[in-house]
Amino acid sequence: MAGPADRRLIWLSDNSAHEMAGYLAYLERHADLSADVVRPNLHLPAHPTHGPLLGTGTANVEQLADVLANAERRPVLEDRSWFGRWAELRSENGLLRIMDGTELVSAPIETYDRLLLSAAAPEWRKGILVVGHALAASFDEQVRVSPDFLFSR
Repeated sequence: MAGPADRRLIWLSDNSAHEMAGYLAYLERHADLSADVVRPNLHLPAHPTHGPLLGTGTANVEQLADVLANAERRPVLEDRSWFGRWAELRSENGLLRIMDGTELVSAPIETYDRLLLSAAAPEWRKGILVVGHALAASFDEQVRVSPDFLFSR
């Protein structure tokens, strides 16, 4: 007989577009499977300067161990309202998925151009400087965007 240790455990940072997209896709494919969800940002205190984790992968080993041992686990069925959301997002055919508060939404490709434009200067700057300053601004805004995506723009 399977015990609690045999249940799937899904780690989810509700403010990470990557994790939320993966979770919604999981719900679409495996809604019938039993699993628990743990949300590190609901358990861990926010950093005084940087705020909450920008994804589970940004937690250190001690934080991960604390969450694994002590954080509340909820059955995936409690997120029943999100079932079907991934299909809706895919039907919108948007090029980006971003977090709008606690909701994953489709967004136009130029969504992060403002970060790049604010980092550009009237005189020529190397791309690495523009992207580096844009990334710093994204951290200040608690936005997670890939440097590769910014370079592609």
